[in-house]
Amino acid sequence: LSPALSLSFSLTAAGYQTAISKFVAANTAGRRSDDLKTLLTGASITLPLSLGVNAVLFLAAEPIGTFLLKEARTISMLRILSFSIPFAALHACINGYFYGKKKASVPALTQLLEQLARVGCVFLVTGADLSEGRTSINAAVLGLTVGELLSMLIALICLYIHLYPDASVLSLQNICPSSAVYRDLLGMALPLTANRIVLNILQSIE
Repeated sequence: LSPALSLSFSLTAAGYQTAISKFVAANTAGRRSDDLKTLLTGASITLPLSLGVNAVLFLAAEPIGTFLLKEARTISMLRILSFSIPFAALHACINGYFYGKKKASVPALTQLLEQLARVGCVFLVTGADLSEGRTSINAAVLGLTVGELLSMLIALICLYIHLYPDASVLSLQNICPSSAVYRDLLGMALPLTANRIVLNILQSIE
């Protein structure tokens, strides 16, 4: 499953996380509305992309598992994995925002909780399966999806707490994405995304 997961993340999140982090860090004026506008612009691009990848992985799991991954047992795993893509994309955008604000403690916290949730989910699901006399390889992928969901929710809570003191000045007019922000963000994110996609395709072929 590693090729499908790596390629999905490269397409939907990796370049945009870096671009968001760069533009937030470059906001020397320190206007929080500009930072949030950058984040919302990135999220408005990655979420549709991630939902599209989610749909492709879910609906095309059989041919991907059978013909590309050469393992029929990955079909059900791909369908479970597909739901983690939107969670991971939004989580990556928020992480990029906090990296740009030099608050690496938030991404560190979400990643730690993600790993704990992943391991805990695998432990519980596997224990329940073994108690009923069956085994399933889907537990690991289910744990990954649950971990991504939890980390996204924690990241959203941290973002709300971070923005709450200035919530009154963050009007819709000030934070609404503009064409200029889209142009600047895409100008940086697209080359990064293309580079990551090519690298992942070559690694997958290897």
